[in-house]
Amino acid sequence: MRKRESEQTRKTVLLVVIGAVVLLVLAGAGSAVFLTARSGGVAKDVVDDYYRALEERRFDDAYGSLCAEVRADQSREAFTSAAEARLPSSHEMTGELRVNGLPWKTTGTVGVSVSYADGTTQARMVSMLREDGDWLICEPSV
Repeated sequence: MRKRESEQTRKTVLLVVIGAVVLLVLAGAGSAVFLTARSGGVAKDVVDDYYRALEERRFDDAYGSLCAEVRADQSREAFTSAAEARLPSSHEMTGELRVNGLPWKTTGTVGVSVSYADGTTQARMVSMLREDGDWLICEPSV
């Protein structure tokens, strides 16, 4: 009889521990998404500053707005060449930050309409990544 009660107690304790862990993970993920969503203005400012830097030919500043993965795949010189080949003349922010948050990685997109010197306009969803608390642009194209 005691063996059954002891086994039942262990099962109950295990279920309580598992439930608590699941609750903590969900609460942490929810908090991360909430706090990240509140930083949407900051992410939009990063995109706005990035395109303004390109328009003003401040390529080093624009390059510094890129996430580590993109910088590892594209040198500053290659980025500058690509930017000079298709230089934006103006831009307009068109969307809020859309967040995809996970406890270990938070990404998002911000809408922008970019006009180029040749008269074309392109609507874009700029991919973003949150690294060390900062929003960075995580796509190699200009």
